[in-house]
Amino acid sequence: MNKDKAALKNYLIADRLLPDSRWTMYHIAQLASKLGQYQTAIDYYNMLLQQDSDNLTYLENKALAQIQIKDYEGALTTYYKLNYLNENNSDFNYGIILCLLHTGQTEKASELVIDCINKGNDNLRLRIINSWFMYKSGQMESAFYCIREAMALCDLDGSKNKDFKRQYYDCVKEFAELVGIDQNIAYMLHDSVILDIR
Repeated sequence: MNKDKAALKNYLIADRLLPDSRWTMYHIAQLASKLGQYQTAIDYYNMLLQQDSDNLTYLENKALAQIQIKDYEGALTTYYKLNYLNENNSDFNYGIILCLLHTGQTEKASELVIDCINKGNDNLRLRIINSWFMYKSGQMESAFYCIREAMALCDLDGSKNKDFKRQYYDCVKEFAELVGIDQNIAYMLHDSVILDIR
């Protein structure tokens, strides 16, 4: 940590001596993020993007820093640009969904979740989130099916993945309220599927 702080200090000095060096600015942005100085990182990624506006690395790192400071509106804009530049990247779609949920745009998030799944995105969390959207719309069987699909993704190597419950519960803590479902109901859906499987 101290080495990173010292390195950041030296890069900031270098930036004053030789401004507009992409190499220096990139290292400042990376170190600032690593040290939790997310706004500094965003500022430097913005400067880098003035020189190279379509750079996917700069844009993605900026979006991740924006999420860290809970600037979900800003991150959403950044992820939309990333998606425009590379629409096949599932991480960018996941970032859009995350930001849509955090900004209260649950209907758009639901549509994008379904679109991603239909396009073959095997993101476990998307399947879990989709189960809650199904439950909210009164489609109980579909909700159970989505959870079973998520479980199957954890079982791709043929052995029962004991990690699924932990991942499901982590997802509940992070997303259930954003989706608009009570956490206890989300836990109940999981337990109902497990009991049915056994």
